[in-house]
Amino acid sequence: MAALDAFGRLRVAGCFTTFNYYPSPMTNNTSLDIDVWVPRQTGGTQTYETQNYINMPISGTGTTYSLRTTKQPMIYQPGKSRLIYMTGVLMTSTGAGTNSHMGLFSVDTSTPPAITEGTYLRCDGTNLIFEDVTQSGTTTVVQSSWNIDTFNGNGPSGKTLTIANAAQTLLLVMDQEWLGVGRIRCGFIIDGVIYYGHQFLHNGLIVQYTKTPRIYLSYYIKGTVANAMRQMCSTSIIEDGYFSTGRINNILVPVSDPTSFVAVGNNNNDIVLLGLRVQTGFPLSTFFLKNLSFYYFGTGGGSGKYAQFKIHMFSTNGSIGELSDTPTPPTPPTLTFIPLINSSIEYYIGNGTIYTSAANPGFIIGSGYLDTQTSFEFVSVVNDSLQTRNLFTKYDTLFVTGVANSAGTMGTSVSFIEDI
Repeated sequence: MAALDAFGRLRVAGCFTTFNYYPSPMTNNTSLDIDVWVPRQTGGTQTYETQNYINMPISGTGTTYSLRTTKQPMIYQPGKSRLIYMTGVLMTSTGAGTNSHMGLFSVDTSTPPAITEGTYLRCDGTNLIFEDVTQSGTTTVVQSSWNIDTFNGNGPSGKTLTIANAAQTLLLVMDQEWLGVGRIRCGFIIDGVIYYGHQFLHNGLIVQYTKTPRIYLSYYIKGTVANAMRQMCSTSIIEDGYFSTGRINNILVPVSDPTSFVAVGNNNNDIVLLGLRVQTGFPLSTFFLKNLSFYYFGTGGGSGKYAQFKIHMFSTNGSIGELSDTPTPPTPPTLTFIPLINSSIEYYIGNGTIYTSAANPGFIIGSGYLDTQTSFEFVSVVNDSLQTRNLFTKYDTLFVTGVANSAGTMGTSVSFIEDI
């Protein structure tokens, strides 16, 4: 059974990874980790531990929780199996009073959060449970009722799992077919082999089992006793390659009114030419760069004039990136974004007065130089965007900036692929 994917095709090595994460020392001393995960908690501070995991505590003072969910929803390719691997320790101490969850699921904004849709492994301190939250309700299946293998030593795998395993590392595996309907298989990798425990078939429905396949990888523990979850590694894989299913779109700084700026020749004066972000009405939308083109025209004649452009990823979670309306000190401005027609994206065209901070410029994912009266094109490979967090989510804003050693005008055109 493990040799076949969710659609019954023979598994091959030619799969495509759309998301990958593992903790590292960088998690402890930079903003890189918070750029991938959204942390929420009431039970204590989430910390990176030197044994290379994220500690997610709950305090035992009333009902507290700790949640980590990816910024980007997991991409799904129609007609192809999606394969999820996740590792962690569900709870460091088993027993009543704690519920922990690890899997593919989305949550709401309540405190503690409620799971709105998805499939995951849950532990209530006494039982291992596979749970499936759909538009039709929640299906809860305890280990003794799993329909493929109950892992009591007498099933197809011959393996045994008990509640004690909840306090040890587990390698969860799920594969999914989603064409509005379809099967999800849930199981574990034990000694390097995939063993499935339960499958949710979603038969006989009159609507899709989830509204969308764009769901987040999440780790979540809550309860009334002191405990902790340990997050480790996770990945989402498209079995049998990736092709773009989004729509291509474009926005540009109008030639009739290009952004003007006075250049002072230092990074404190990177002036915003163009901004792009997801509209609030489309929270699951994402976009990634296809290409950008630039021009620079230095005023006043003469030679030796040149400009620099930068492409910044700003994150609204964790304050990654900073704008100002003066070069120094930074004063956060209010920007008016305009919805792009027939798009889930909105844009901002700079007027020469908004700068990025040299101390906190966001993640600079591209840059280059221009001579006066020249243009340049920056091309982004789709595969790189998907695999390196150059994919922009509801938490991100793309800013394109420019600076020069001589006053002049600079413009940009951005082509992007958006996916809802």
